[in-house]
Amino acid sequence: RERQVLEAQLREQQRVQRTILENLQDVSVTLLDSQFRILWSNVPVTESPASILNQHGPRHCEATDGEDRAESEAGAFCTAWRAMKTRKVHSGAYRSPDGRHWLVRSAPVLDAHDAVIQIVHMQFEVTELMQAKQRLEATEERWKFALEGSREAVWDCHVPSGRMQYSPMWFTMLGFSEGELEATVAQWEALVHPDDRVPALNMLHAHFRGETDFYDFEFRMRCRDGSFKWIHSRGKLMEK
Repeated sequence: RERQVLEAQLREQQRVQRTILENLQDVSVTLLDSQFRILWSNVPVTESPASILNQHGPRHCEATDGEDRAESEAGAFCTAWRAMKTRKVHSGAYRSPDGRHWLVRSAPVLDAHDAVIQIVHMQFEVTELMQAKQRLEATEERWKFALEGSREAVWDCHVPSGRMQYSPMWFTMLGFSEGELEATVAQWEALVHPDDRVPALNMLHAHFRGETDFYDFEFRMRCRDGSFKWIHSRGKLMEK
């Protein structure tokens, strides 16, 4: 009687797990045996992973995890091959011949003697994410070229922490090497001419209080050679 109850509970648990797997969106989950034959998959698989891996040979999968494999379909299952060989979980990236991008992850299922008996292989399509990343990188590159061409220095301040971020031109205009100075508000204050420090901070705090649309002020800053240079600084509070 107890065995029947346990078997019924196991079947119910398997039904729940299968329902979850079959309804995962944008995730392909395939269960492989130790010969890379498909035991189960939540999406149709048009070709056997075993045939693909045998066709292209193991050397195709011996590269470091995370490399983008676009040369053949074998790249989609290289993590499964590595999981079989190492008995460890492996992750990687793959670009299919049709141009789609995937993150792949394979986890070995071990028996009581630590032998691999099955492999759970997952693929997550990240094509839209990669395209968005590429668009962002292209935009940032254009912005970088625009800044370099205009010879403008750019700064960004995280007010709660007092941390600053500067463009390379900011350091150059003062004669410093990039990263030579500590990127903090305290360091910025130390470079501002003593006669300009209080007015510059007062103008900044007035902007924080919402009294001005922009922070817009001219002051002197100390260069690396000890001289002072007039700086026209302009900024806007983006988030309170």
